[in-house]
Amino acid sequence: MALTTASAAEELSTGAPLDPEPSAAPRSGRHHLGILGPLLLVSLQVGINYFRLDLPAGLVARHPHDPVAYHLFLARRFAYSDLYTLFWHHHLFTHPVPYADVRIEYPVVMGLYMAAAAVIGGGVKGYFLVSSIGLWACGLGSVWALWGISRRAAWAFSLSPMLLVFSLLNWDLLGILFLFLGWRAWRKERYLLMAVFLTIGTFTKLYPVFLLFFLAVALVRRWRAGRVTLATLARCSAVALGIAAALNLPFILVDRRRWAYFFVLNKDRNQRVSVLYWWHILTSHSSAAFSNDLWTGLVLALLGTGALLVWRGADPVKVAAVSFAFFLALQKVYSPQYLLWLFAFAVIAEWDGWALAAISLVGLASYGSAALLDYFGAHSPATGTWFEREVKPLLRDLRITLLLATGLVEATKSRLRRRLRRPAPEAAA
Repeated sequence: MALTTASAAEELSTGAPLDPEPSAAPRSGRHHLGILGPLLLVSLQVGINYFRLDLPAGLVARHPHDPVAYHLFLARRFAYSDLYTLFWHHHLFTHPVPYADVRIEYPVVMGLYMAAAAVIGGGVKGYFLVSSIGLWACGLGSVWALWGISRRAAWAFSLSPMLLVFSLLNWDLLGILFLFLGWRAWRKERYLLMAVFLTIGTFTKLYPVFLLFFLAVALVRRWRAGRVTLATLARCSAVALGIAAALNLPFILVDRRRWAYFFVLNKDRNQRVSVLYWWHILTSHSSAAFSNDLWTGLVLALLGTGALLVWRGADPVKVAAVSFAFFLALQKVYSPQYLLWLFAFAVIAEWDGWALAAISLVGLASYGSAALLDYFGAHSPATGTWFEREVKPLLRDLRITLLLATGLVEATKSRLRRRLRRPAPEAAA
């Protein structure tokens, strides 16, 4: 799984020279009217998703505290949202203090967001409306962050049909916004802002830690090269540690076990969807301890290899995207919206259009599979059993193939392109 070729650092770089200078700010510094296109596309997709998921007032009136009725209603529409499920699961209508009154299976920023939406919105409909407005704003903010650096990236993000189904399925857009803001700050050499945004993003949905880690390695490399002062490096480290402490320490002091639930849960979860099971390296008979140790070792090896490549001059954003693709292939659990995260990494790493299209299509197929299982579970359990046995494994194979193929191609495409463009040798005289 690790990138091991001798010239991998060069292949993952943006070209000569290695570790290129960050792109300059946009020439005009102004957001032209062109940004309205991506903003409208995001708004349209999030709006359609909202009306797919919004519960009728009559249904809520008849079943004010019956999440099963809401789930069945959404299943008939091939729709689902964790926003509803966790509203009931965590009793957010009672306005608990997250990580103090109730344990939550996400990092602290997401727990605070969902609890705040419940307080502001009141009942389930108001809560969903407030949550959706916030996530819509995150989508717009994502376009703004991308547009200031790459209009292609902004258009690509807004055109992905995954926003039709994943924008309100979970709180991913909140974390993705911080990912994009951190990337934007890096490209503008605003290293303190980068540390702020990516640290907050990490404690929103964890995945921005991939970008934070590799950018930290690149920042140390720039300090070694004399391009960043030691004071800047120290301030970035202090800011990241300070924000991490400010976000987590209060909840650790109040109830350490409830705060740690996110880590404990993900340590024990295993849906056996990893490429390790696909290749029969692990089986259903493998012990949990061995599975966790092997998985942890491979992820550390992946991060270590990526760090070595960045230290040798590879583009840290490209390394983060490839590493994240391989990480998803290794993941012990899988939710369809994870591919929206891969798409976000791919957009800022400037992956080719075919890869972005493939990620979107497989993401939609994954969502469709989960929606059909919900529908069959409500209407035809026997069909659902057949679908889960015969069709779902094919989608797993397709997903893992996508992750491995895109990761490998993007890791080696610079060399492939050089070979394709190499002129034919002159004929012997």
